[in-house]
Amino acid sequence: METVLRLLGDGVTIAALSIIWSASRVIWRRVPDDARIPAPWGGFAPKRIALAFTPTVAAIVLLALTFWGLANRDIDASWALILFGARGLLTALFALIHLTHLRAVLQNLGPGGANEP
Repeated sequence: METVLRLLGDGVTIAALSIIWSASRVIWRRVPDDARIPAPWGGFAPKRIALAFTPTVAAIVLLALTFWGLANRDIDASWALILFGARGLLTALFALIHLTHLRAVLQNLGPGGANEP
């Protein structure tokens, strides 16, 4: 059972990170290179920092949990279930935070992808 939960957690992590990075890539193309856009922590930041912050943090946290699970292969079923639940909850949370941030970025853009004054 532990192996199945580990593999399902890996699949959920890969799917969530793919969605997060793909959404960033779509918005990246619509935002001008010199634009300062809303940042996830508030305020404004350059495009490359604001769009890459949440996906990078998500990748670090989720991959840390993945590697922790790999390093502790002798955990019992209850710990495997807790780890699976934590990874599932965090993937959903990171995706929700990032997609909400991207919506704010799109609302800040004017016609043709230019920042509104």
